[in-house]
Amino acid sequence: GNYKNLYMTYGWCVTNHVLYVIYSIFRMTSNWFTALLGLQRLLAVCTPFYYSRICNAKTTIIKVAVIVIIAVIVYQYEAFGIEIKILPIYSFQNESLPSGCNRVISQSLMNVVGDIKRSMMVYYIFSGFLTRLLPVIILFITTVALALLLHQRIIIFKTSDSYKKEQLRRINMLVIVILVVFLVAEIQDGIAFLIYAHELATDQKRGVLSEEADILWDTISSTLSLLSYACNFWIFFLMSTQFRASLLDMLQCRSKRMRGMLNLESTDGKTNSSFTNVTIRDDRSTTTI
Repeated sequence: GNYKNLYMTYGWCVTNHVLYVIYSIFRMTSNWFTALLGLQRLLAVCTPFYYSRICNAKTTIIKVAVIVIIAVIVYQYEAFGIEIKILPIYSFQNESLPSGCNRVISQSLMNVVGDIKRSMMVYYIFSGFLTRLLPVIILFITTVALALLLHQRIIIFKTSDSYKKEQLRRINMLVIVILVVFLVAEIQDGIAFLIYAHELATDQKRGVLSEEADILWDTISSTLSLLSYACNFWIFFLMSTQFRASLLDMLQCRSKRMRGMLNLESTDGKTNSSFTNVTIRDDRSTTTI
């Protein structure tokens, strides 16, 4: 909406707006990419014979391109609907200070949509549903279904197939870890979206969450999102056999190097002690003579 920012210069105000739009597009694409991965995992288990036809490289590239294009289109309203103007600031004795910024709703947008308040409410609900709610629902359903299917396969296997049962059990645990790590951050954000959408639809600002609770919720949400992104980064890398092998080789080489250094130090210590003993014996022999 409209507000004046006296504490941020005009250049930084524009930069902040651009980065916010980029962040929103990135978040929408990231959530949908994760939902797409969950859907592909479920299809790989349910339809293993048709999976290569449905989820090949060509179709995946098309899906990714469609997600990116839709995300860019959705946030055009946010990108061009806000007009940032220079706000001159003057201090005592007419000494000019760096200009602030004044964010206003674009007049061209108001001419197009008419009722700007209703338009912004509909846009917030629509974009929030696509970004923060629908992909999380899809990922939650697909991940729970995948975990149940893997658990059923573990039960079906005979006791002689212990290796396959252990392998499936590990895959099941990995799926549960991804479920907990990703959805803990995103589900609470989806709940916050439902609360804000309810407040907008009923025109009751702070009707559910107070300002203090809103700030606390946002702080917890941002912290969980950062931890979730960091954990997912390592989870997806550790899922790669090549990465695990390279990491193991690197750790083994480092441990061998440390052992070599310790052995060298112990050898040097033994050599020094032997040399000291020989010197002492020589001194005793010389003294006796």
